[in-house]
Amino acid sequence: MDQEIAANHAILLPLLFDLMNDPNTEIPKQACNALDAILEGLDDDILHYLPTLMERLLLLLDNGPNEVKATVTAAIGSAAHAAGNVSLFFLSNT
Repeated sequence: MDQEIAANHAILLPLLFDLMNDPNTEIPKQACNALDAILEGLDDDILHYLPTLMERLLLLLDNGPNEVKATVTAAIGSAAHAAGNVSLFFLSNT
């Protein structure tokens, strides 16, 4: 199922990036949950999205409401796992 979802990454990820900015706390939280499902099957396609993804996630982690931070942390972990060693660059420069 993850591969089927990830196959639509070009449509889904930009929508999720927009939802991460929603002022309703539940919306960014659910967007991060959806990211987990997509990122698991994304493989190398994540590299195209990684700069924007990490920027949005780290912004939420720094400035988002506490109710969202655990979900954001999980999404960062999924992104790091999917990106492999490339994620070390983003995490070490923050």
